[in-house]
Amino acid sequence: MNNKNIFLRSNRLYFEPLEEKHLNVSYINWLNGSKLTQYNSHGVFPNTKEKTSRYIEDIQNDSSCIVLAIFDQLTHKHIGNIAIQDIDLLNSTCEISILLGDRDYWCSGYGYEAFHRVIQHCFNKLNLHKVSAGTTSDNIGMQKVAEKLGMKLEGTRRSEIRRDSSYFDIYLYGLLKDEYKKPKQKIVASIEARMTSSRLPGKVLKKINNIPALELMVKRVKRSKKLDEIIIATTTNTEDDPIIKWCEINEIKYYRGSENNVYERVLNSHIVNNSDIVIELTGDCPLIDPKLIDEVIECYLNNDYEYVSNCIEETYPLGMAVEVFSLEALKTINDNRELDFIDKEHVSAFFYTSNQYKTHNIDAPKNLFFPELSVTLDTIEDFNIIEKIDNCFENDTYTIEDIIKVAQKNPQWILINKDIHRKGLE
Repeated sequence: MNNKNIFLRSNRLYFEPLEEKHLNVSYINWLNGSKLTQYNSHGVFPNTKEKTSRYIEDIQNDSSCIVLAIFDQLTHKHIGNIAIQDIDLLNSTCEISILLGDRDYWCSGYGYEAFHRVIQHCFNKLNLHKVSAGTTSDNIGMQKVAEKLGMKLEGTRRSEIRRDSSYFDIYLYGLLKDEYKKPKQKIVASIEARMTSSRLPGKVLKKINNIPALELMVKRVKRSKKLDEIIIATTTNTEDDPIIKWCEINEIKYYRGSENNVYERVLNSHIVNNSDIVIELTGDCPLIDPKLIDEVIECYLNNDYEYVSNCIEETYPLGMAVEVFSLEALKTINDNRELDFIDKEHVSAFFYTSNQYKTHNIDAPKNLFFPELSVTLDTIEDFNIIEKIDNCFENDTYTIEDIIKVAQKNPQWILINKDIHRKGLE
């Protein structure tokens, strides 16, 4: 077949054709463990390098079979294989089976993720009409995966497998192309935060009226109606240990990555978290309005844009920036090109500077047009105006409209930080 030379990618995994180069001790030993092979037909011991090599050679010569090696995107570790086999082009059908060899990846949704991605390929690229899968009656995990994928139980082969003097049925599942439903996309906000700001060190935990700035921001972001999760994207520096301590106390997810390559840190935080849609926020926006977050998400979901934000052009007060794009789109920034300083520093600038993506900027309506007001937290002057505004309210539920009204009543506050130079795409 001409479909053997394929490369697939999902949120946390990538797939490439299984070849001799993947043959190593770990792979061979997968098939020597009864715990791993008890649910499939590979449990013939002992397995050897020669047997596995012959298997790879056989599948490469089999026009009705495609076997893909499964890799962890972050570690590039080979963790298993997934097969599209018994491909019948006349009837437009196939069977899918998986061997998740690395037990560290069990019970974490990787099997479902691999099946889902390969099923998409079968329907959308191979143009098949039906995919099938089988599993033993005691493999509860695989049965749950099949059900989650929307597969129908079509039959049972009774007492088909013998193991430890007991017989087990094989359950047969099937899924038609017009039955396939794309799973709900997971929408996750990452907040970039670190303690080593050059102009205001420790700013993300600096207390605004007795509440750390990051805590104030997270409380406000949590009121978004469209977010599924929040993750703090911080660094591996020991200086950022207090952020980790705060996250653990408040039960907020976090990821630690590179300080200087913010693109990699944000990307990896979403890969680890299995995000579908990325909401990029920075930790210097403690007064961000959750309503604006939802408006940008809504615009992204209801249109065919690859990137939507409200900050390509500054029309809202500074400190209200929201950027939305898919995890897959974020990965493409580093496809076939080297990251430059701006990529590493600003994460998503390539979306709107390269003219390669469909982008959209949401301009502030007339009543919210106030770019001369800055409530972004970069300097002590910024802190002073943010604290003055926050001090006007009894709780943290105030809106951008409330913030603008307070600032308009106190125009002298705007002068506090009006001369601060803001870092752009420098």
